[in-house]
Amino acid sequence: MGIIVNAQAGSIINNYDIHDNEVVNVGINGEVHETSEIRKEDAPRELPYELSTPKAMGYWKKLRDGGWVDEHWQRTNQMSLSAAGFTVHCFAQVLNLDGGWSMFEDFWECNNLRQEYDDIKYKLPKKCERLKLLFGL
Repeated sequence: MGIIVNAQAGSIINNYDIHDNEVVNVGINGEVHETSEIRKEDAPRELPYELSTPKAMGYWKKLRDGGWVDEHWQRTNQMSLSAAGFTVHCFAQVLNLDGGWSMFEDFWECNNLRQEYDDIKYKLPKKCERLKLLFGL
């Protein structure tokens, strides 16, 4: 049996038990998953090319450090849909993206981010003001 420890946090991230050539993955909260049970949807998604440039990654790091996204660049509870729509707008501004709405909707598995942004663009919530500063806009 082997244990992989996250050196930063000191927490167990996976436990592999090899018995009769079978690998069993144990998640951080103790759930046991056979390799065949791990769904593709549960695997971290890859960032689209336009959102993984060095410049873009600088903004992703700021979002992660601020608690807006997790280590896989997925929205946290702190980022409402309206804040997500505003984030897409900010990325489009700083990276010169043409829209980007569907790219983010696919990546974050949500809909209508353009509408969410349109609903708040003239009266930004305080959360979005903080995002605006984060992106330097």
